[in-house]
Amino acid sequence: MSNAAPTDSNSRHIAEKKRLELIAALWSAFLAACFGSLVFFSQFDPPTLVHAASQLRLTDSLTGYALGFFFFWVVGAIGALLTLTLTRKNPINTETDASSSQQP
Repeated sequence: MSNAAPTDSNSRHIAEKKRLELIAALWSAFLAACFGSLVFFSQFDPPTLVHAASQLRLTDSLTGYALGFFFFWVVGAIGALLTLTLTRKNPINTETDASSSQQP
């Protein structure tokens, strides 16, 4: 029997696990951005913020809300991905995973 099949299956499993972790991180960041935008924009209106920061050229409130939401989403995504990186117990090592999945 060939040894290529378990390694190929193992690499697909690792890729699927990484993909699911990324999806979970981005989804939690999206929910955090929703909450952050809700809290922030319940206190501050984008047109009043434009007066404070004259470098921003916002044409309407909707642009300010969109920029604020994406800012919160990026900050949340960075935090979620950093958490995934720091809490990973074992770095993914394909050689040891492949050898442990092979049966004698």
